[in-house]
Amino acid sequence: MTKPETEKRICLKCGKALEGRQKNYCSRDCLFTSEQFLEGCRKRKGKNSNRWKGGKIQKICLICSKKFMTWHINQKFCSLQCRFASYRANCTGEKNSHWKGGKIEKKCIVCSKIFQSRKVDAKYCSVKCRNIAQTKKYEFTAQGLVVPTRTCPTCGKVINAWSVYCSKKCYLTSNQLKDRLLKINVPGRVNPMLGKHHSMETRRKISEANLEGNLPVDHSFRYTFEYKIWRKAVFARDNYTCLICGKVGGLLNAHHIRSYAKYPSLRHDVTNGVTLCNSCHYLEHSNNTKNKIKNTGDLSWQTQVAS
Repeated sequence: MTKPETEKRICLKCGKALEGRQKNYCSRDCLFTSEQFLEGCRKRKGKNSNRWKGGKIQKICLICSKKFMTWHINQKFCSLQCRFASYRANCTGEKNSHWKGGKIEKKCIVCSKIFQSRKVDAKYCSVKCRNIAQTKKYEFTAQGLVVPTRTCPTCGKVINAWSVYCSKKCYLTSNQLKDRLLKINVPGRVNPMLGKHHSMETRRKISEANLEGNLPVDHSFRYTFEYKIWRKAVFARDNYTCLICGKVGGLLNAHHIRSYAKYPSLRHDVTNGVTLCNSCHYLEHSNNTKNKIKNTGDLSWQTQVAS
């Protein structure tokens, strides 16, 4: 059964065949330039519109008396300049609804200076006087304001009590600064260890002093000077290469072939150490996998250790 042929539809503007859901026009250009559309716009324009409110009306500005046209019935000014001029003339100073009397004269309780302020409870003429009063650096007596003094420890000059030195020069040449610099490691300044190094015996004593009572006995050896030397020796012998996956550099671990808990005498033996990367070291101690070094059958790492 064949489908009945549908009647061909054409555009009312250009006569082009219509396709799909197109009704009367093939495009927006044809729709907006058609006589039907333009006629409808003319009927809905101006006074024929349902939103018509009478059009522009003529008004007179209250400031400059200039005539202007506007859509708004309540507009009083022809421009923003006239509007601001009206505000300055009628809404500032005593004419403002929020007027509270203006500025009044007050006396600063710190420096006794006369100043003007809008606040009734103002006490200070500036932020500086307020900070002085709040930090209590001055003493208020019956005679007035008294400034406590002291002497500079370097030159002996009389200065304010809240200052330690009279100038930066006195501070830089003081003994207090020298004692402070002796306690910190600042390159280029007064430092007794600048360019010097601790001896091996001193390093051993420092390492043992740092470990006293801070770590359990089982793990304290990992932070000793001997352990650090053993770890570096294992890395240097294996050329900083993991002996399982062959990774060079990165995050490496010195693994004990024989357990350090069961064989404490072999903890610092270089032949008992092997270099492993972080991943291989984790798998070596994992409970879900067998010991790769001992059970894979690959003894190449033993020949490297023996060499």
